[in-house]
Amino acid sequence: MADFSRYLPLSQRPPVDESGVSNDWRALTAERLEGLVARATSPSSSDAELLGRLADRLSATRLERLARRVGLSEAPSADPGAEAGAGGSPLPRLAALAAARRRGEGPNGVAELVEVVRTEAHCHSLGPVPALDPMVAGSIALYALTRAPLSVRAAVAGRALAPVDAPWRLGHGTELRTDTAAILDFLLDGGPVPPEVE
Repeated sequence: MADFSRYLPLSQRPPVDESGVSNDWRALTAERLEGLVARATSPSSSDAELLGRLADRLSATRLERLARRVGLSEAPSADPGAEAGAGGSPLPRLAALAAARRRGEGPNGVAELVEVVRTEAHCHSLGPVPALDPMVAGSIALYALTRAPLSVRAAVAGRALAPVDAPWRLGHGTELRTDTAAILDFLLDGGPVPPEVE
């Protein structure tokens, strides 16, 4: 009878302290943006372009984000004076966005953090990407999987992505045991299906 409570609805289960649970990702997004700006003292021209695109995406209005999501717009329109006023560098815009997220302004979902992590992975001139907390990486992977192209989802149909270096798994079926970094690369950028690791 002691195990019976495990099968009851959530409202009937023993209470658990959930005071630390939040769906507001702005503080972590700000932290990653601040780190990105600090490392981008002299980015290559291609990395500067990637940073500019990130600043454009994070600066987009809600309407611009919606238009992009439904395919009516390929990219949000940037404030034409912002780049010019910053001497062409996106870094002041990214720093301002980080400060705004610290103040609790802007979208609070995980989508912006996903964009920052994706950009970090592509900016090769900025040095190594700081490690993500395993559970944060899992949240990013889950978000990316639910929005991945059909080709990516089909490639792992009937498989469960199970990182060897984190306590989570995505999907059902035979486990594909690999590194978290390989899973994120696959889900965020449509790279090759991650190889199995021991």
